[in-house]
Amino acid sequence: MKKIYNNKIFMKLFLSDLISNLGDILYYLALMNFIVETHMGNWVISILTLSESIPILLSFILGYFADKTIRRIDTIKITLILRFFFYTILMFVIGTKHSLLIVLVAIIVNFFSDILGQFENLLYYPIYKRVIEDEDREEFQSFKQTTQISLSVLFQGIGGILIMIMSYKLLAFINAMTFLISLLIVKSLTNQLNPILETNASPQSRSQPESFKLSQLFAELKESVNLLKQIDEISVTLVSVPLLNSGIAVLYPMILLFLSQDQTFSIVNTETTLSLFLILETCGSILGGYLTMTLKRLKNWTITRTLIFEIIAMLVLFLAFWIHNIYIVLVGIFTLELLNAIINPKFNTKIYNNLNEEKLGVVFGGMVTYFSIGDFLSRILFSILILLLSPSHIALIYVMVSVCLLIYLLKEKIE
Repeated sequence: MKKIYNNKIFMKLFLSDLISNLGDILYYLALMNFIVETHMGNWVISILTLSESIPILLSFILGYFADKTIRRIDTIKITLILRFFFYTILMFVIGTKHSLLIVLVAIIVNFFSDILGQFENLLYYPIYKRVIEDEDREEFQSFKQTTQISLSVLFQGIGGILIMIMSYKLLAFINAMTFLISLLIVKSLTNQLNPILETNASPQSRSQPESFKLSQLFAELKESVNLLKQIDEISVTLVSVPLLNSGIAVLYPMILLFLSQDQTFSIVNTETTLSLFLILETCGSILGGYLTMTLKRLKNWTITRTLIFEIIAMLVLFLAFWIHNIYIVLVGIFTLELLNAIINPKFNTKIYNNLNEEKLGVVFGGMVTYFSIGDFLSRILFSILILLLSPSHIALIYVMVSVCLLIYLLKEKIE
């Protein structure tokens, strides 16, 4: 932990990220509340959900352009200036009257801000690679993940309070100011970051980017997949992680489905059960990240080994749904999220330490898009299954998927 706190550049960049996250969470909660108050129907919420999903699905394309960006620090500043500008305009547009036009403007602002935020995050990857030593990267990743999850809970609580006592104009202003503060932090680090990025920079990173061609994008995608396959253990995740995420993606809808059809599938009442589910999910993530930072033994766990434990946890979880045992479900979600928090830093560290920085944006962006498509398809499949099958039969399908995935991982480990 001492190394983390002593790395001033990392801590300042991370603080900048946390401040902008506070603004994002605050604005999203305010926007949802604003939409509910308009009473314009579920289709407006659908538009918002779609606007939140598209930037994630575009991560690969954004990663491609991030890798081609030469003046990274200046570009990061521009993204923050634009986001500040967007929310400042919104502050003047939004008023006391709730009209469809204002809601659509707010959603459009949110959409472009998310795209800029996604692009900004991808620009940071080579910077983090330079300022963190390879042997310390897993600990730094765990610290970053655990802190973000912990503070997101706090930010949501703060957001809920601010929404009740502040106007939407003021909330938009606060969000704009978070990006201005982040900009000032990055600006204060410019003289330190530019030399770091210039030192040992490859000729490719210094050269002017060629004009964009669609064929180049697909060539980058093909090359990225080949690079990932060459990294030890990562090729296994290309099959297992999308299927694992497809199961995780339907856990909350699954518990809602069982609660709606089985009165005995609860602890005290529905509200208490859902609260426990979300609390244990968050606590598992926080504890997993903390253990990764403090227990040296966990650092020796391989990705494949951790994945096997995670699939076993998911198998037990869906078996618990199948037998209608809410207590095992709650233990299962805690264990699953704990293991998920352990594996994520390992996965990111593998990629960071085995790829040139010129490929980090397109690879990480591609992974985000790839895994998000799995989540998306799983949610669609689940939406169809609930119309055709009973909850127990749906749980059984995911049990069989978990068993097949476990067999695949055990076979890969043996080989």
